[in-house]
Amino acid sequence: LEEAIDALPTEFSIPQVRAENVVRQRGTIDIGKSRELEVETVTADGVTQQSLVGAEEDSGTAANDPRPHERYRYLSLHFNLALTAREAEPLIEVDSATRFVVDTDTARFLSRFDYEIKRAGIFSTRITLPDDFEGIDVFATQRNEPDPFGGGNTGTTVIADPVEDFVIEEEGDARVLVVTFRNRTEGRVSFQVSGRLVRDGAEASATVPVFEPLGVERHD
Repeated sequence: LEEAIDALPTEFSIPQVRAENVVRQRGTIDIGKSRELEVETVTADGVTQQSLVGAEEDSGTAANDPRPHERYRYLSLHFNLALTAREAEPLIEVDSATRFVVDTDTARFLSRFDYEIKRAGIFSTRITLPDDFEGIDVFATQRNEPDPFGGGNTGTTVIADPVEDFVIEEEGDARVLVVTFRNRTEGRVSFQVSGRLVRDGAEASATVPVFEPLGVERHD
């Protein structure tokens, strides 16, 4: 059986398939879901939730294959099992490191951002930039590239050249760097950002730049 979903979020009931001319009917209901959906059980009358042990091995490996979500057992067809479904919101965690070099007439930064994107993929990300820095550039951290922060090889599993484009937008008093990926991205991805600042002279102060990735769960 298959039924199209017109729009999300939505609520629906699990259909009942009745066997004719039987004394008793009982069985198991396995619920699978796409990684791009969040599914919640809102009604579970006449059913008992079961363990999902072994269900993961039966699932597909492709990105769009359903993932095991819940399993229920019923002892008769007098049950009501209803679910809600909505688009999954990405959960993003970011680790970053910055190298800041001050010369007589300039200051330069090189920052690496390591993203862990869970639940749902994203097409772009937004990062607030420090004031006054110019010549902003965004580029990929290549696999096995020497680590500019002194850690040998990066050792980070990254998507080669994930960045499609970037722009800098003005939002009030803030400058926001918008980085667009080549496709919908999930899992681990890394890229670097560089920029420079012209100093007023050797005696002028230099402030270490601070970045704020927007819409993320954690940034260290």
